[in-house]
Amino acid sequence: MSLLSLSENNEKHVSIQNLVKKTCVEKPKSSDLRDLRDLLRQCPETWREGETLAEYVADTCLNRFYDNEPTLREIARLKIEAIKIDLDWQNSCPIERLLISAITLAYLRSLLMGLAFDRAMSGKHTPDIGLYWSRQLEIANKHYLRSIEALSKFRKMAKSTPSLRQDMATEEIM
Repeated sequence: MSLLSLSENNEKHVSIQNLVKKTCVEKPKSSDLRDLRDLLRQCPETWREGETLAEYVADTCLNRFYDNEPTLREIARLKIEAIKIDLDWQNSCPIERLLISAITLAYLRSLLMGLAFDRAMSGKHTPDIGLYWSRQLEIANKHYLRSIEALSKFRKMAKSTPSLRQDMATEEIM
């Protein structure tokens, strides 16, 4: 669900759509941003049900790195969807969904950093450049592994404390 494709039937949603359009400019008015923030607080269903922000970040990364490679961009999108299915997104509580979103974004960053590393290493480079890209790739991979570990720890904790998962399912996550 995207903020720009919300139901036209709901007056608040139409107001949000209009404000999103007004704020999707290089220098939005601070009053428009404040109004958008206030309306989003009044209509949390517009951003809680979907993963609008995570989708936006993923799309931005994919479009930036795969701008001339639409097939690879779509393959990466499908891989992100497959990861969500593998991690049982559909049956997850809100906290798990946040952690799964973190995993998919970390996976994407790791993938894109690997691509950037390969591109940087394919030509002539100084040892400092090689070290820099090697370190960036290592950081991205560690972040990906830590995000998987966080979900694993949460699920292990939820398994040993069944009420935790139920509490998290009803808890509102900001």
